[in-house]
Amino acid sequence: MKKPFIYFYNKAKKVPKLVYPEKKLRFFPSSFTVRDPKASLVKKAFEEGQEVVFVLFYLKTAYPYNRFLKQKVVKIVQEKIPDDMIISLFHYNSDEIALLVKIGKEIEALINFEQYIDEIALSLNQAAALQFSDFQIGYMVVEKDCDNENDIKEAIHRAYLQIYAEAEKHLQSTYNEFLYDMQNILMNKNIKLLAQPIIDLTSGNIYAYEMLTRGPEHTAYENPIHLFTIARQTDMLYDLELLVMEKAFKQVHDLGGRHRVFINLTPISLGNLQFVEDISSLLEKYPLVNPEQIVIELTERESIDDVQDICTPIRLLREKGFRIAVDDTGAGYASLHTISKVMPDIIKIDRSVIQNIDSDRVKESMLKGLLLIAKETRSLVVAEGIETEEEASVLLKNKVDLAQGFFYAKPSDMQINEFRL
Repeated sequence: MKKPFIYFYNKAKKVPKLVYPEKKLRFFPSSFTVRDPKASLVKKAFEEGQEVVFVLFYLKTAYPYNRFLKQKVVKIVQEKIPDDMIISLFHYNSDEIALLVKIGKEIEALINFEQYIDEIALSLNQAAALQFSDFQIGYMVVEKDCDNENDIKEAIHRAYLQIYAEAEKHLQSTYNEFLYDMQNILMNKNIKLLAQPIIDLTSGNIYAYEMLTRGPEHTAYENPIHLFTIARQTDMLYDLELLVMEKAFKQVHDLGGRHRVFINLTPISLGNLQFVEDISSLLEKYPLVNPEQIVIELTERESIDDVQDICTPIRLLREKGFRIAVDDTGAGYASLHTISKVMPDIIKIDRSVIQNIDSDRVKESMLKGLLLIAKETRSLVVAEGIETEEEASVLLKNKVDLAQGFFYAKPSDMQINEFRL
């Protein structure tokens, strides 16, 4: 216990490892303060002859799921570590949770504590894998040469700085790996598009196809959430979404421009000053693509209020013949706000409204309200995520225009003209 050490669990490597801190540590602004370190309880543990360990759950690499993982950390820690060992479990900042625990002085106590950390790491790893996010756990024994509570606060802060410094090294290494991966994906255009039919409920025919992106097969990037999250973190989201546009245009062009397609786009990319010019270049490259066959579907990954002038690119795209759809309507206030600002040609109703709508009168009332909004904006309505015949029957009863979901067809990598319902 004489030599301080840092333990890290790195999800990407799947195994825990010990890392000894370097002599020269990175220092951080002195304005940083520890939130409620329970210094008096730590002092009491020292007086009882116990050691105190500072544990940091570093969730900076878990964006955008760090809130989800923070909730999991609290739950798992409370399940795995006995109450009489926990001094304090608290939020350090938006990306970190800290834990103070007390253990005996003997080496067996430390070994037992490491087993607790292993169990926490493995449980948290399972939760993180569901979201394709990452995390790190570091811990250090708090120095005991402290005469008062202020000294204890300083000792906890030093432990934090050492763990944070190692976490930042891991983060930089992870970032470099992500950057390399995304550059390769973009350079080799290593994505594919799946197509999912959107059905005209009046005729039962295919109205259009939504183009859904997948990254390289048999990698984490095959999952679109992971792919687009890493693209955002490496500042390559615009390049990725432009590549998706190009792939979709090429497929429509190769099929003679006969099919309508929906293509997802984030507001931040739409607001890029280069976007309209880049789309014009794609139209020149693929002359059989008719803009009137293309629906640009604004996703709710960011608020449109984050884009300085969203209306200008929308106006320019409409002048070329493109139509604009708003995704995830009904999932929250943001989508309704987007409708009022964008006045979309098409409104897509979120799966959360549709699920079990046949047995939920409130959801059916919500649907009717959204249909009234669509009538005011003269928008077509697409209901998403239809999985049962009963859900589909409610849509027919309420005269919804269009629908998509597994009930009709799953996304497929076949050519869109090969679809058979």
